[in-house]
Amino acid sequence: MKTLPLLLAVFAVAGVSPARAAAQYTIFDPPNAQRTISSGMGINKHGVIAGWFEDNSKKDHGFVRAADGTITVFDPDGAIFTAVAGINDRGWIAGNYQDSKRAFHGFVRKPDGRFVTFDAPNARGIVPVAINGQGDVCGSFVDTNGVAHAFIRHVDGSFVTVDPPDSTETEATAINASGAIVGWFTGNSSEHAFVRAPDGTITTFDAPGANNATAYAINDAGTIAGTYADSNDRFFGFVRDSEGAFSLFSVAPENDIPFIEWESINDKGEVSGFYEYDDEFGASFLRKPDGTVTTFHPPNESSLPDTEAWSINRHGAIAGAYLDENNVERGFLRAR
Repeated sequence: MKTLPLLLAVFAVAGVSPARAAAQYTIFDPPNAQRTISSGMGINKHGVIAGWFEDNSKKDHGFVRAADGTITVFDPDGAIFTAVAGINDRGWIAGNYQDSKRAFHGFVRKPDGRFVTFDAPNARGIVPVAINGQGDVCGSFVDTNGVAHAFIRHVDGSFVTVDPPDSTETEATAINASGAIVGWFTGNSSEHAFVRAPDGTITTFDAPGANNATAYAINDAGTIAGTYADSNDRFFGFVRDSEGAFSLFSVAPENDIPFIEWESINDKGEVSGFYEYDDEFGASFLRKPDGTVTTFHPPNESSLPDTEAWSINRHGAIAGAYLDENNVERGFLRAR
């Protein structure tokens, strides 16, 4: 978890409501899964889910779950570890894998099972985080000096390194259909959000009244979702439209506001994610464009709630993972 020391004076707290009974949950597990890992899990407009899991021998593999529930397990050739970052509407899956020499490489998997693998130039390793409809991938890599940079790998194989001015560390978190990417960087001892337009223009920003922020997601309209914290280290979410206007929100009514760990946003402007509260993952949430926030857990979770919503599609279906009553990590699909 990143700690964001912020100074903020102005915020707006949206209403928070319990989960509505109308939500339908589907619980799933890849074959021979010991735990289903939510990190990087994605869902596309067709309801196809891509993610990764640890099997009974503690090896990690990728999987894709079709809309009919069929699950296919996969690994690039030579992989001893596979992680998934996301899936686009064409069914292309991005991720990374580790080979027998312990080197990390990026990949794109096509629906027919073919892989395209890639590396960042002069890098120790690479971590893709998202893929758009064209097949462009964004993420981060560490160079030979140990410095992290963001990148865009275009579908034609061309590679672009992205660093905002004065950054000492940069991470990308999402890419939209036009190729705009968002993320965060460290500069002047603080963390700040950035958006890079397709023409290469980089805009850095912080939440109103704050000296830093983290951007997690961007939709095709250019609306960005992210987080910030106030001077009391209470954490809040924000939505920033393409014109730079902010809407700020809370995910809980408590005075000690929990830390938002991740967010995704669909083209309707619905934001989903999860937050940490009291050193445990408290719950997942869904924020509607009108500012209403609903928190939720799948049924039959453990007594210590641990629910992570990682991706929302254009229909409002959410994919993630949670701890069940036996403290086993399992995948879930939440649909309306």
